[in-house]
Amino acid sequence: MEQYLLFLLILLVGIPLLIASYSDYKTRKVPIRIWYPAVFVALPLAMILLGMDIWNGVINVTYSYYSVPIAFSIIIICIFGIIAHSDKHIKMGGADYIAIVTIIIVLSSINLYLSPIYFIMFFVFTFITIIYTKFKSIKVIPLIITITLAYFATVILFLFETNLGTLPLV
Repeated sequence: MEQYLLFLLILLVGIPLLIASYSDYKTRKVPIRIWYPAVFVALPLAMILLGMDIWNGVINVTYSYYSVPIAFSIIIICIFGIIAHSDKHIKMGGADYIAIVTIIIVLSSINLYLSPIYFIMFFVFTFITIIYTKFKSIKVIPLIITITLAYFATVILFLFETNLGTLPLV
């Protein structure tokens, strides 16, 4: 049952990411309705799963192996929120922020980012792609495309490493 929820959550985030990336590439606008499945279905389901894991003792938040990535997730969400509201240095729109917050919360709930290597890999891949596009002066690639590529690279590595999500990381 948990494996089906895992794939459902991955798809509920991945499909809107693909649609948003395509829309942003073509029109530079992402309609808010694209995010409805991720925000209204995946986020509440992810929060319930994470809460159940904490309540049942699967995740012990007093143990630093679990509490540090959760705290780091909250800090990253706040940092990207500040960046999204300041237009001086980095251009980040609402779709980019919704994508990052949704990815962090949903994938934290399925214990993917509780393994620090995946958490770090997602952000390193995103920042390397951003830096590469800045140095090459590629203005065509929107930020959400790099976020989508990082998301799918992280999820695919996770699925291969855990035999399609059947092996628990916790």
